Amino acid sequence: MITANAAAAAEALTRALITAASRGLRPHCRELGGEYWVSDQEGERRMAVVLCRGCAVVVKCREAADARDEQWHVWGGKDYTHDQDHNEQHDLGARAGLGVNS
Repeated sequence: MITANAAAAAEALTRALITAASRGLRPHCRELGGEYWVSDQEGERRMAVVLCRGCAVVVKCREAADARDEQWHVWGGKDYTHDQDHNEQHDLGARAGLGVNS
């Protein structure tokens, strides 16, 4: 079930994507193919986190992922994939110096 908060965050992300597109900008995950963002390999997801830097929609992307309680992949500079050994989420964005709060 989609919560009102998740729906609002998704709408905000959609608006941010439209605004970016109107300025000739594409999110980095679309420009670069997207395979790192959904990879099963942690190292590739780390690369995606770094590649999120400077993306026009990084903040709205992360807010939307947080609002829908994302469990997998990289969204807005954060790797949401569960660590099987520690059963926690990694915030590689903070370690990569993205300046995006958890």
